[in-house]
Formats: sequence, C-alpha cells, structure tokens
Amino acid sequence: YILPNSPEIKNWERRNPAGWKKQSPSAAQVTKQLGHVAAAVGDIEVLKEIAVENKRALHAKDENGWQPIHEAARGGHLDAVRLLVEHGADINAVTNGGSGVSPYNIAIKSFSEEHPVAEFLAGLGAVNVGPEL
Repeated sequence: YILPNSPEIKNWERRNPAGWKKQSPSAAQVTKQLGHVAAAVGDIEVLKEIAVENKRALHAKDENGWQPIHEAARGGHLDAVRLLVEHGADINAVTNGGSGVSPYNIAIKSFSEEHPVAEFLAGLGAVNVGPEL
C-alpha cells in the first residue's frame, strides 16, 4: 500500500507513467458461468450435460481466469475434477493471467495434500503453482 501524500507516491508515478492497471474483480463481482457453478457444487449431471452441449464451457475462464476445474478443486469435489480432466481440463491451469494459482494449489490450501482431490491431481503430475510470498 502507498499512503496518501507520502513521498512514495511520486516514486510510484515515475515508475508507472501509464497509471494504475485495473485489478482483477473480487470473487463477489465475478459473473459465474454455468460450468463454474456446477463444478463449485459438484453437480456431475449438469457437467455431463455441458460436456454434450458445449464442451468448451467446461474450460471457460471467468474474469479472474478461474476455470471450472479450479472451482471443483476449491469445493473438494473429486468426481467433478475427474470428469473435467476426462474432458480435457488442464490440471496445471493457472488463474489470474498466469500469476495466480493452480487447481492443485487450491486443493492443498483449501484442504490438505491428503485430500482425495489433491491426491488425484498429484497422481496426474499436477504442479503446485501459487502466489509468491
């Protein structure tokens, strides 16, 4: 954070002449697509319907770069993650334009490395990509 009226403001403006880039919308502001919603709640039947009607929707990104596999991992829904992988979901897809997190990172942060979703992804060779501390 830069405090208002601090000397750092002039330094920041000098380093960033184009100004502030738009931040990613918060989760509350993101419009969820049907595939994202179904994955988040583990609704396998809806995911199967989407796979038949519009398979690309299973890999669609929201405004923050989240795909249904990220939502399924966050919800701990192994069957949903498995179905998405069977339909070509990228187990190493990273949110936020490549500077965010992978499904495996979400699973271990939300649950643990021993959670079935984390173990499934690890067994497929998923990588733990997360924000740098």
